[in-house]
Amino acid sequence: MKNGWRIEPENMEMCKWACVYLFRRFGMLFPRMMRENDYGYCTRVINQQKGNDRDNLLKNMQAAWRQKKYKKEQMLKGKVPCSFMLSASTLKNLDRLTTSFGETVNVTLESIINETYLVDKENKKQQLAKKQQLKKAAPATPALSYRERINIHLDKLRRQVAQGDFED
Repeated sequence: MKNGWRIEPENMEMCKWACVYLFRRFGMLFPRMMRENDYGYCTRVINQQKGNDRDNLLKNMQAAWRQKKYKKEQMLKGKVPCSFMLSASTLKNLDRLTTSFGETVNVTLESIINETYLVDKENKKQQLAKKQQLKKAAPATPALSYRERINIHLDKLRRQVAQGDFED
């Protein structure tokens, strides 16, 4: 099996990425030579692989490069990668929902989250409106000032003194 994928020498981003990929894969087995550019290093390391090893390496590199480009495009569209753990039963339920909706997992999750958020937002809005309506309907009892509270207390004491209903 011959893989036709190649590193594009004019694509600097691809060359840098391939160097990092190969170095992570082979480490010090293939050290970089003095004054060797990214493309030269990559082609040397790849060409030292023989037969199926070379084909598998190129196939894996092609898949990894395609994934990198896809993720970059998605991020430009405002999407971000997420990684989290779900219980087996929750994942099974998510699969059932996905099948039921006829959508992908990420579209199903986005729909559920966005719809739940909108419902929650509407509920909070209605609760706030109810609160404001109750405030308007309730009779307004103004808070007494400090001076008014003292006067009420003094009036009470005067009545007690007038009635002789006080203690020494």
